[in-house]
Amino acid sequence: MLPATVKNFADVCVKAQFKWDCRQFAEQLSPACKELGDLNATTADDLVSCLMKGELLKKASALYDSYASKDSYLHEAFHFPNFKSWCEATCQSVRTRFEIQNNSKTLPIEQVEYVCGQCEAQSDLDQILYKIL
Repeated sequence: MLPATVKNFADVCVKAQFKWDCRQFAEQLSPACKELGDLNATTADDLVSCLMKGELLKKASALYDSYASKDSYLHEAFHFPNFKSWCEATCQSVRTRFEIQNNSKTLPIEQVEYVCGQCEAQSDLDQILYKIL
């Protein structure tokens, strides 16, 4: 998760009443989120605060900040040669998460299909813009 998306993630989790394993995902990103307490009393700001205390997001923030002032693509920030290779790695990660959680039916297959469906260029312009070639 990129630091710039943490607030959006927190808003969605709270509004969705922590469905789709939002809390478990947050706890994996940051052990500080295990101390949230009652989910009904948890605000988006509480969730953002605990997430930003985690080592993974601290490292991601440092990486993100190092690229924030540069004109670069997301895949370049994560040291992938092109968008497609970055997208396919992300797709595989989501597929693995789906396979692990499939028994509990907490991750809709539509989410997996949507993420993986983004890896193919839709036009010649996409190929040029995202260096998919």
